[in-house]
Amino acid sequence: MLPPADSAILGACFHGHAEELDRLGLQPQWLEHPATREIVQAIFALSRAGKPVNILNVMALSRNVPREIWPPVREISLNGYGDVVAQNALESARRAYAVRQAIPVAMELATLLRDKPDGVHSYLPRIVSQLSQVARKGEAYDARPSALIKHKVPPILF
Repeated sequence: MLPPADSAILGACFHGHAEELDRLGLQPQWLEHPATREIVQAIFALSRAGKPVNILNVMALSRNVPREIWPPVREISLNGYGDVVAQNALESARRAYAVRQAIPVAMELATLLRDKPDGVHSYLPRIVSQLSQVARKGEAYDARPSALIKHKVPPILF
């Protein structure tokens, strides 16, 4: 039910590695399931407040999580997930996120190569830069001005 990377992160969080994952920079968007994102944010909130990270406290903070998600989460938190290394769980989540981001870009490349093989010089640099950005930062970068204008650029002060 839960993706393997999400299960590994939950296992690490419930078994004493929540502070370490927070310190290592786990980003909620790296997790595949939206309910897992909310659960991990609740775990981080508990950890930052110095409260115990247990299933009851997490359930109290995660009110928007559907009921069908809780049985596997409860299983991970109560019965254990085995020996979890926080760094390995973090890398697993980061890799799964990078793959999810790279698949649409690769599919776009395959479609363009099939439909417009003569215009490869016009779209290949953009696709390669997007795939390179996915490899470096985990998310595709769109260099078009219309895409950049959506993000607010902070003012430069002299």
